[in-house]
Amino acid sequence: RGGGRAPVSDDDGTWNWGARDALRTAINGWELPLDWSATRPERFTTVILPRLGELADERLSQRHGVTRESDPARARVLLGDQLWKFLETPPRRTPSPRNLAAIVAELERL
Repeated sequence: RGGGRAPVSDDDGTWNWGARDALRTAINGWELPLDWSATRPERFTTVILPRLGELADERLSQRHGVTRESDPARARVLLGDQLWKFLETPPRRTPSPRNLAAIVAELERL
């Protein structure tokens, strides 16, 4: 049972447990680096923070037509001070799961 549940066909209801689906790949793309960065703030800063910044820029671009680079003042207003500071100032320690969940919730609200 490695990987996701990909239907073999629409008719027979069997599953190919060895198939890798995009959701599982995406989750693993976050899960492992988050595990690695749990006690190593520099890994969080070099791996996770840039990914979160890319997500923020993508949301800003899709919904508001700006990025942090193209219009920093507008992006800061849209992101809010807490999220802006988090993305622009590397934390001294890895955020707790609760704090990281709050940051992700802010990204989802964009």
